[in-house]
Amino acid sequence: MPKLLIPAPDEPPPPEPRKSRAGLIVAVVALLAIGAGAGFYITRARKKPSASHAYGQLHACLFGPVLAEGESFDTRTRSIDAALGEERGDYPARCEPALTTFYESLGGDPKSDGLKEVLEIELGCKDKCSTASLIKKISQIHDIAASAKIKPEGADEVANVPPRLTGKPLKASEFREIVPGTVVLQGLTSLGPGKTALLYKDTVGILHLCEIEPDGERPLACAPIRVPVGAQTARLVEGKEKPTIYGVVSMGATPEETKYGVFDAKLGEPTGDDPKEVKSATDRPRLPASSPTWVEAPLEGTKLRVYRAKNGVLRLDREGDAPRFIMDDSDHDGPATGEPIPFVGQKRAVVLFTGKQGISGLIVKGDGSVEPAK
Repeated sequence: MPKLLIPAPDEPPPPEPRKSRAGLIVAVVALLAIGAGAGFYITRARKKPSASHAYGQLHACLFGPVLAEGESFDTRTRSIDAALGEERGDYPARCEPALTTFYESLGGDPKSDGLKEVLEIELGCKDKCSTASLIKKISQIHDIAASAKIKPEGADEVANVPPRLTGKPLKASEFREIVPGTVVLQGLTSLGPGKTALLYKDTVGILHLCEIEPDGERPLACAPIRVPVGAQTARLVEGKEKPTIYGVVSMGATPEETKYGVFDAKLGEPTGDDPKEVKSATDRPRLPASSPTWVEAPLEGTKLRVYRAKNGVLRLDREGDAPRFIMDDSDHDGPATGEPIPFVGQKRAVVLFTGKQGISGLIVKGDGSVEPAK
């Protein structure tokens, strides 16, 4: 009997090799690490500001908006210093975080690397950046930053900036000598309400007359004069509405033989006054005591003060207005201003002072504007 061929049951396929659990975990961890690392660096790249933006924030914190055309950092820092006065608060220390951020934003190209190294050397940024040192070195550092194409971006958009005086300070070159040369004040007298005469004598014996009328059409007028008296003996006469000179016409052997005369200071002609009857002003007029304050009075009904700040800046404070930067001292492009003599009217004030080459003056107006005397 034939045998039936019964097919053998299909054998199941061999099982696929099982993946190692440990290997799977390592792979996942590796992927996560890669993802996390990439995210970390992307986040760092997003958070790290550009050097120009960081510099803009630092500039605004320490110096305010970008400098005006022709303005120097020295002028800006002295303006801020004068505006702060004694009320400095935490300035400039509060700007240290902005300086640190700027330092950390640098690097990546030779010029930026070079600036970073300068900050480390000059400001101690390897340990802790110094804002005080930056203020002293800012011109140098700003130039290096500019060469690296780093600009103070956004500095004009920051609201919280240090106070500073407004206006462009007058320079020494803008003043002229209204009485030139080395001179001495030889007399001062009133010519009536709101008007004063001053008599100066220079080293070669030339007399100069100044008439000051702050509220007049011409607040200040000075010119050399010729009168037939000895310059050393010339005196202003008190109680006259026109400037009048009294002095020796001819020197005699005795006081009785010495002749005196009285003359119109501008015309040089005799006035007809009896020399024995006039009263001459002293040749040593009493001047105001030395003071940082030049003018403190209401002009055109508004209180106004002109004075030297402790750092030497001459500032003007007018009620209702921002304080103004009039001029700096002679070490910072301003004129020398020895022995200031103020003359105050209702609308204007005139201040005379001794410069390096003669007498100059400043006119202060009721609206708070100022100009050199011409």
